[in-house]
Amino acid sequence: MNKRNIARIRGFFTSQRTFFRFWVILILIGMQFSCVITEVTPPPPPTNTPPPTITITPTPIDLSKTYYVDGATGNDDNEGTELHPWRSIKKAADTLDAGDAVIIRGGEYIAPSGGWVFQNSGSSSQPISFMNYPEEQVVLKIANVGKNYNIFRCIRNPKIPESWQTPKADHIKIIGADVSPRLLSNGVESKKGIVMQGLEGEQASAIIASDCDYWEVEGVDFIEVASGIFTFKNNWHTMEEHSTDYWHVHDNRVYNFYRESGMQFNGNFNLIENNEIYKVSDRLDTPH
Repeated sequence: MNKRNIARIRGFFTSQRTFFRFWVILILIGMQFSCVITEVTPPPPPTNTPPPTITITPTPIDLSKTYYVDGATGNDDNEGTELHPWRSIKKAADTLDAGDAVIIRGGEYIAPSGGWVFQNSGSSSQPISFMNYPEEQVVLKIANVGKNYNIFRCIRNPKIPESWQTPKADHIKIIGADVSPRLLSNGVESKKGIVMQGLEGEQASAIIASDCDYWEVEGVDFIEVASGIFTFKNNWHTMEEHSTDYWHVHDNRVYNFYRESGMQFNGNFNLIENNEIYKVSDRLDTPH
């Protein structure tokens, strides 16, 4: 091979190496540029935000407007004072208005068909209050068979018959003050100031409510009931919601119940705490 061909070959490889080096440099620059433009800052780690806490501030009971019921010595024509009490709980439920309280003397009171119905609402600062007399136990009884018997009822729902509806009563307090332990007629011991007692195996809940808000129930014994409390969540087949909201139910006892649960709440922003629920028997008489 002559010197001219050798020089050509060397020139070819020299130019090829230069060309190769040029493309390697471009590729490296491109990779670096690609890394720069595709670099993504990782998002901050998710934080576990706790659910909102439901807080219900207890409203003190104003006893300046207080009435009394005594099933033994009272009369519904009386003015409802301690010396001249009313006789019936119906008189109290019909009469009480915002800011009023009624104190029930000890004894048994038989609920009417459909239960007692509050005709008026309280307010956030002036609730309607229902209480037992100190150290006297009030026993509210369902004495008749059938699911249409309750102890207290507050129902607003135009999809049901008008005869079954009640006024919308909000801001109701049912507060039982503890008493010394005593035996009920069915042999169950109770120290609650208010007892709501049903019948064995019957489908009668003590308190039922629909679209009635801001109730507080404390210090109650629910004995032999379908459910101690049952509330409904309805929308009346419209875009509006009419559920049963802002209930505060605490420090009660359910002793033997015959539906799916001792208490059932279908609504929003309800605070249910410190309740004792005992099934006691293996009976389940629910129709569902």
